[in-house]
Amino acid sequence: VIAISTVTTITLFVDRLQQALLLESASFLAADVVISSSAPIRPELTEYATVLGLRKAETLSFLSMVFSAEQAQFSSVKAVDDNYPLRGKLIVSDEPFVRGTVSDGGPVPGEVWLESRLFPSLDVERGEVIDVGISGLIASQVLIKEPDKGGGFNATGPRVLMNMRDVEATGVVQPGSRLTYRYLFAGSAPLIEEFSAWAKPRL
Repeated sequence: VIAISTVTTITLFVDRLQQALLLESASFLAADVVISSSAPIRPELTEYATVLGLRKAETLSFLSMVFSAEQAQFSSVKAVDDNYPLRGKLIVSDEPFVRGTVSDGGPVPGEVWLESRLFPSLDVERGEVIDVGISGLIASQVLIKEPDKGGGFNATGPRVLMNMRDVEATGVVQPGSRLTYRYLFAGSAPLIEEFSAWAKPRL
């Protein structure tokens, strides 16, 4: 009885631990599964996710100079759609270098969220306009934390978070630009497994 109880307890503990690790890894991805590419993926991949009933979001990351009236700063820009993030928490605040609160979604068109250190670097306050490319956008919030910041080439500068619908107006994305497209999907474990198995051979 003691042996069986011990094995059962350990099995349950390991199962709970595995579930917790999977949940935590999903929060670091901002999704359950992500397709990352330097170019847009074929529509059939996202269309099949819709057929399965998965939730979807999209991000686009690139490096760019951003400008205030007097200063300029090399930054890591990420554009997100209205569904981002699917997992994890996006935390913002009204002032730099504080804990902040959870936001339901990303910035709306016409606005950007700046990482705390960008405010002194650009010498701007909340509500002032900064330029991303040829487009002026309002720095409406302080970005404290994003679930999928990660690392790599496109995370070398302080973060600027913007709405995907503002990207074209900036004029920053040109032929030859180094871009990272990320397609985020979330749903139940069986559906995610089915989608992954279907999508991998088609990438």
